[in-house]
Amino acid sequence: MDINQFDHLVTIYRVMNQKTFGFRFSAAIVGGRIRLQRLIDSGLIRTEKKSKSQNGKLYCNASDVLRNESKRLVLLFGSGDVIIADWVGVL
Repeated sequence: MDINQFDHLVTIYRVMNQKTFGFRFSAAIVGGRIRLQRLIDSGLIRTEKKSKSQNGKLYCNASDVLRNESKRLVLLFGSGDVIIADWVGVL
């Protein structure tokens, strides 16, 4: 990775630090719900709940999720179909 690619990646992380992903989308990026939960418990991924209710949606910091991405991407569709593909990075 040369310096321009590194600068580009740092810029992506800095911009995405202000964004959040939902729990299911984050799980698809990092490689599954169990791995995501372990990353949250260890403090590698920051989370927030925007509502006070017990069953409110959990949001994960997008920059943290991208830093801990898996090499495989799990695509989830509303119909219940699941596709596992090799993740093609941004660079």
